[in-house]
Amino acid sequence: MGPPKKHPPVKKTNQRTYEINCFEYRWNGTEGHYYLFNPFTGETILGANYENINRHDSMWAKPDKVPSKEAYTIQLYHENYKSRTWGVRPMPTNLKDNHNQSATICQSIYRGHLARKDLRHYYSERYYIKICPFSGYYYFVDNYKTTRDGSAVVTWHKPLLAIAGDIKEPIPFDPDDHMADGYKYSMRPFDKGPYLSQEHLGKGNVTRVPQQGFLIESDWRDNAISRNEEIDFINLPLGTVIPFFDGIKASSLTITHYVQVRAAICNNDWDATLKLWDDQPDQILTRLYCLHSFTKTEVPLDNGSLTFTGGEVLKRIVSSLENTHSKCSVLETCM
Repeated sequence: MGPPKKHPPVKKTNQRTYEINCFEYRWNGTEGHYYLFNPFTGETILGANYENINRHDSMWAKPDKVPSKEAYTIQLYHENYKSRTWGVRPMPTNLKDNHNQSATICQSIYRGHLARKDLRHYYSERYYIKICPFSGYYYFVDNYKTTRDGSAVVTWHKPLLAIAGDIKEPIPFDPDDHMADGYKYSMRPFDKGPYLSQEHLGKGNVTRVPQQGFLIESDWRDNAISRNEEIDFINLPLGTVIPFFDGIKASSLTITHYVQVRAAICNNDWDATLKLWDDQPDQILTRLYCLHSFTKTEVPLDNGSLTFTGGEVLKRIVSSLENTHSKCSVLETCM
C-alpha cells in the first residue's frame, strides 16, 4: 500500500498573500496583446488596459504546477471589499491597563475568524467549478439558483467574498466509495493494530503481529518462527533450512552448529545444552559452542548451591584438564 502521504507544509500568511497577488505577463496571440496570469491560482486578467484593473471580472484557469522562472512578474494590490474600504481599526496603546478593552479586541478577532471560516464553507457548499472544453477557463455553477428551464445558474466570475481555492470541482459519485471521503477500502488497511509487537527491550524481542488483510496465502510464511527458543534443535539435523522471520519478512535459516547451541542455551537452559553436548560426540564445533555458552551464561544455582547440571559440567571440565587420557579433543581442552 506504500508509505503514508506527506502533507505539504502550511504556508505563512505573507507567502499566501504574495502568491494570490503575483501575476505574470503573457502574450495573447489571437488579439495581439499581453494579459496577466497568476500561476499559483489560475486567475486571469484579460485586456490591455492595465490602468483600470477590476479583479472582480477575472477569469479563472488551471494554475501551473511550477511558476515560470523567465516570465516578467508584477505584484498587484490585494482586493478591497466594501467592509475594508474605511481602513484598519486603530489599536490602542494602553491595552495592559485596560483588560476589558483587550478582551473585546480578542473576541472581535476570533469572531472575525469564525465568520470567514463559515463564509468559506458556505461558498464551497453553494458553488462548484467546471472547465469549459472550448476556452479552457472555469465557470462557476450555483447550486442554489436555477433558471426557468430548471438548469443551474452559471457565471464566469468568482463570487466576490470567496477566496481563491475555496470553490472546487465536484467529486463524482462513486458507489464503491463507502467511506465518502475519496478513499476506498483498497487504499487503506482495515485491520486495526500494529504490524510489530515488542514484549521486552532489545532488537531480538520484536515479533510480527498476524495480519489478515491483503495477504497472499503462503505456507512458508505461516510456518515461519521468530524466536530462537522456538527452533527444534533436537529433531532438526544440521543443514536443514527452516522459515524464519527477518523483521517482518519470512526468510530462510539454515540449522548450523551455532544455531543449535543458540537455541539450546535460551533462557540459560544448561540442561538442554548439556544434553546437546552428549548427543553430538562427533561434532567438535557443536561441543565447542556448548562450552562457550557455559562460560558466557550464569551458573545455575539452587538455594545458593550448584545444581546437578552445573556440577556435572564443572566436573567434566576439571576431569578433562586433569586426566591426560581424557577422550576430549585438544580444542575442547584449550577451550
